[in-house]
Amino acid sequence: MALGHHDFVVDGHTVAAQQRPEAFDFFTKFFNEHMFDRIIEIGTSHGGLTFWLRKFTGLPVVTYDIVEKPLYPVLREAGVDVRIKNVFDPANAAEIAVDLQRPGRVLLLCDGGAKSVEFNTFACFLKDNDCIMAHDYSRDESTYAHTQTLWPWWELRWSDIEAASERYGLQQIVPESEAVVWIVMQKTR
Repeated sequence: MALGHHDFVVDGHTVAAQQRPEAFDFFTKFFNEHMFDRIIEIGTSHGGLTFWLRKFTGLPVVTYDIVEKPLYPVLREAGVDVRIKNVFDPANAAEIAVDLQRPGRVLLLCDGGAKSVEFNTFACFLKDNDCIMAHDYSRDESTYAHTQTLWPWWELRWSDIEAASERYGLQQIVPESEAVVWIVMQKTR
């Protein structure tokens, strides 16, 4: 296994995820403790995490990416709504905003190529009790210095999302997510 790449088998399909292997233990515990009605993911990548989310949770999953990849037909067969769209195009951003506002608790995963922009763009549309997660996160440079031997990417830091978190009433929950380079925030007001 290359650093930053994890292959595993789900329903007979070998899938790749750009996650620490321990991330799946974290997500298992997280979903056992937090109930959601649906998941919206920005940044499908190889599709391994997306496939796992759909199979493990059974929840409706909508995922956005800008390029079709080989696993995406399998994702669609598994019931994932794969959308090949740029989330920053105004019409597509509006589509996500409307979906976030529909009734039910939503988990929004920011794991595309511009995580801070994704977080800052869509955090304002979360409803009370919705959660937003962002990947490739280390709080600051000293935290990343400790983490970089375990994970090669540092694309998001606290200072990137602090203002939006305060403005939209987001509180960090499950701080142990940082061990698998995710941050989890919940809308509390």
